[in-house]
Amino acid sequence: MTPEEYCREKAAHSGSSFYYSFLFLPPERRRAITALYAFCREVDDAVDEPSDPSVARATLTWWRGEVARLFAGDPQHPVTRALAPMIEPFGIVRARLEEIMDGMEMDLNQSRYLNFAALRLYCHRVAGVVGGCAKKPHLSSHGRVEGIRSDGGGYSQRESHRELRAPDALPGRAREALLRRGAGAPAAGRPPRAAPRPDDGRDLSRAAGRNCRRRISGTQAANRAHAAPQALDRVANLGHGLSGVAVVGAGWAGLAAAVTLAERGVRVTVFEASRSLGGRARRVSIDGLDLDNGQHVLIGAYRETLRLMRQVGADPDELLLRLPFELRYADGFHLRAPRLPYPLNLLCALLRAKGLDLVQGFGALRFMASLRAREFRIEPDCSVARLLDDHGQSGPLRARVWEPLCVSALNTPVERASAQIFVNVLREGLTSTREASDLLIARTDLGRLFPEPAAEYVKARGGAVELGTPVRRIARVPGGFRVNDAQTFASVVIACGPHQAGQLLVQLPALDEALSAINAFAYEPIATCYLKYSESVSLPVPMLGFSGGIAQWVFDRGRLGGPKGLLAAVISASGAHEELTKEELTARIGIELKAALGEPPPPQWSQVITEKRATFSCTPSLRRPEASTAIPGLALAGDYVASEYPGTLEAAVRSGIAAARAVGRN
Repeated sequence: MTPEEYCREKAAHSGSSFYYSFLFLPPERRRAITALYAFCREVDDAVDEPSDPSVARATLTWWRGEVARLFAGDPQHPVTRALAPMIEPFGIVRARLEEIMDGMEMDLNQSRYLNFAALRLYCHRVAGVVGGCAKKPHLSSHGRVEGIRSDGGGYSQRESHRELRAPDALPGRAREALLRRGAGAPAAGRPPRAAPRPDDGRDLSRAAGRNCRRRISGTQAANRAHAAPQALDRVANLGHGLSGVAVVGAGWAGLAAAVTLAERGVRVTVFEASRSLGGRARRVSIDGLDLDNGQHVLIGAYRETLRLMRQVGADPDELLLRLPFELRYADGFHLRAPRLPYPLNLLCALLRAKGLDLVQGFGALRFMASLRAREFRIEPDCSVARLLDDHGQSGPLRARVWEPLCVSALNTPVERASAQIFVNVLREGLTSTREASDLLIARTDLGRLFPEPAAEYVKARGGAVELGTPVRRIARVPGGFRVNDAQTFASVVIACGPHQAGQLLVQLPALDEALSAINAFAYEPIATCYLKYSESVSLPVPMLGFSGGIAQWVFDRGRLGGPKGLLAAVISASGAHEELTKEELTARIGIELKAALGEPPPPQWSQVITEKRATFSCTPSLRRPEASTAIPGLALAGDYVASEYPGTLEAAVRSGIAAARAVGRN
């Protein structure tokens, strides 16, 4: 949002008909009068909005400093930045702007006036000066209003209305004062009122004297002392919603933050460098066919993701195929959990599994019982491989259940994966509510699942989503942040990937600790190989596991609402497959698919999509930055921020919600 746009929005949102009269002016004069009116609204709100007078005085003091910066050539606020180019051509002088603020300050000192001279001065400052500035030829170089009758510094109510062309353009205090004056002023030749009534205000001089002599109670003094730091906080945060919140990154974390803020009425602007929404979980189009950059599986424990989907109008019941927890492999291994509460679900699944004997089944139950007994805490943290070794988890149970679950959830090989984070996943997915272990597989592409409805939700609430707009610079300015040396925001959420976030954090020395944590990250890839066979080719189930080769899970997109014959083979985490070319990888996966398909015809086409930095490497005791930062009003969001979860969609969404709450406190 440019300074001119900010002023136009400020004027329009005031609810005054004055704004519409501007539309009939030539463009340059319209910009000037809109900026001037926005300035008047800002300083008027600075006094009217705070309930504590000390906060109002501190805010008004800041505005006096901002006017000084304006005439020194260094304005910071969007209003003063819009006024800056208007100073010379329209003869705007500092004395007149200060006089307007003097009038606002008078409202903090008294609400009734003892004589018409004082009332006339008040009306002149809060209405007459504005009318003078608004009338062409505006101010001359020596600071006098030309072409406007000035009766001892004051205007009559009729004159003020005539100059401003709209009665409701006057600030509220000026209207009230002028109406009081019109109702109470004696007409020419009319004799004065005979006897004052006890309540008509003519004893104000005596009352004022009594007030001056009255001592302040201890409670009032304490309250005023407490108001001082509040006033300083108000001045320190004079962004006071300048242009709302900037969210850098339109992935799942950034959009979760934007939706949360938009729900609370905060104006949000989302910046995204690419031309698509979703970040590292997005739709890609190849030759007119919509695919995903990776095949993501949600689980029933993704409570916040499912909640936000419903909030933005993306019905999970329609867009997701919900299946009970099931692991089916091409070699015949099959484990399926019935829809029963824990531990009955796991007990039935293990005892009825094809490919597991009873000894291994009871061994898995003992393993889960041991974790539950220690409240799912691993101290000190170690690798998943070490955890499984210590609990005697081996054979098909390890190769078909625990290790695939670890690699799928943490996207990190078991030799390097954090046991604590893995145990957290088991706790949330297998031992909480009955629905938590359900597998949720998308029936549509990832863009329609959440990112696109979320963006529409934000825009419908006055926000903006700017695609193809990379953010290369974030700078702190008084009261907020300046993005790309252009727009100013009260708060910022950095919600891009960690390697991209680091390029912004390095510009903010106060965030060295967060930057250090990000710089220590290693990253893991996810590769997805799409193979399009004839429509007669399909898998026996929507998701089929493979072991002993390169492919880990293969999804039948034809069973999920996509083109028939389209299969997606997913390879999570780093491994030997990274040394293969795309052609070699496709050929190897085609050979492995024969275990499930027999001798299928050659694929009609294939496509390999690799996210080289799909997630951070989720290693033991990894230090991850917090969502809240050392800079008030700036928060981090992404699956990499500190939490109990690995780099999943749910972790990204939860981080976005946490970041929105953090900047909301600003």
